[in-house]
Amino acid sequence: MKILKSKKALIPVVASIILIAVIVAVSIAVAAWMGALTIGFMGSSSVTITNVQFQATVRLL
Repeated sequence: MKILKSKKALIPVVASIILIAVIVAVSIAVAAWMGALTIGFMGSSSVTITNVQFQATVRLL
């Protein structure tokens, strides 16, 4: 009878551990997928400055 009670207490613990493991695995997969998307968008453009010119105006009153 004691063994039967311990099995009933163990089932929710095992279920919780499996649920947490599935959630962690899915979140890692989604994070990797989103990371790949953002790298693809970020690497598509670049800006190059070729010439810079400063003009100073002095006003005397």
